[in-house]
Amino acid sequence: MLHPASEASASKRGTRLRAATLLVFASLLFGISMLAVVRVPLGFLWLPTLAVSVWGHFLGLLAVAGAVVLVARRRTRRALSGRLAAALCTTAGCLSFVPAAQLVPGALDLEERITAAFGSEASALNAAVRQAPVVVTEVFGVESPPVLQESVVYHESGAASLRLELLPRA
Repeated sequence: MLHPASEASASKRGTRLRAATLLVFASLLFGISMLAVVRVPLGFLWLPTLAVSVWGHFLGLLAVAGAVVLVARRRTRRALSGRLAAALCTTAGCLSFVPAAQLVPGALDLEERITAAFGSEASALNAAVRQAPVVVTEVFGVESPPVLQESVVYHESGAASLRLELLPRA
């Protein structure tokens, strides 16, 4: 049987470790969410920055859920480290939604900008129809060698014949 004083110190150590873990997790969320709003001078962080900018709303939901859990627990709500972790999670959640909020003004007038750039749908319907599909050689000016084509009768049944078009190697 353990001495009551050693049980209390073990409990305190566990509480401190838990608080430190929560604080590190909240700080990590905050640091990652900062990538969405701060211009990163380091070249190797461009991929995480892109991921946070594109998928940051999921990180924001995780951070807000973490803040709710931290606030709901009485033990972490009373401790300074718990309040600090909740504040960091809340701030990380807000920062993670910044790229999505920045898209709203551009999305509101997107249809007008597309119409101004490409014309209306009615003018597109009256556009000249191309008689043949676009060929790569016409677009890029690349010449391809002529292809030899053989037509072979595969099967004959009465007056109908089934032909097979072969493209032999040159």
